[in-house]
Amino acid sequence: IEAINLIRELLKVKSHIIPMSEEPVHLAASLGSGSSIVGEVSIDNLIELPQSLFLVPMVNAAQEAIQALEQAEVILLGPGSFMTSIMPPLLLPELATALRNSKAKVIFIDNLGVEIGAASQLSLADRIQKINEIVGEPVINGAITPYREKSAVDLSAISSVKILAKRLNADDISYRHDRTLLAQAIDELVGELDYE
Repeated sequence: IEAINLIRELLKVKSHIIPMSEEPVHLAASLGSGSSIVGEVSIDNLIELPQSLFLVPMVNAAQEAIQALEQAEVILLGPGSFMTSIMPPLLLPELATALRNSKAKVIFIDNLGVEIGAASQLSLADRIQKINEIVGEPVINGAITPYREKSAVDLSAISSVKILAKRLNADDISYRHDRTLLAQAIDELVGELDYE
């Protein structure tokens, strides 16, 4: 964390970046065949959904990450590769517990582009349900998704989740979020969640 903060200051990055753990760890997956694979690239290249994801070895969560979740008013999950960016921190028991105990509004931000590999088989409802399953209870209050997704997916399985579907892409790169549009969508959804 000290090294991250030093680089952040040198590059004048305003956001604080906290790793899920300060210990080396690998993401692994159990497959339907009974075998396991290790590594983000291997998992992203899967053509079948893994039976489960796990960490090798199991490590301790960074205390700073736990404290950040405990103090947060809003927790954003995403955007990012679902299986290799969003899911790994949730596999740490201390972070899952902090999410379950949090009073914060938890918002899932969906990717603009369709993921390659097995993750592409998961609908918005599937992704939200998988997050809730890993954490151990429903924690997602809202989701921000590109406008196309809302009409393309049956959301009845996640009817308790407030879905905000908007145009979010940057003008120059269609699969990248426009910062202003995304910030406006987050503000709008947090406002709607506060009134519920």
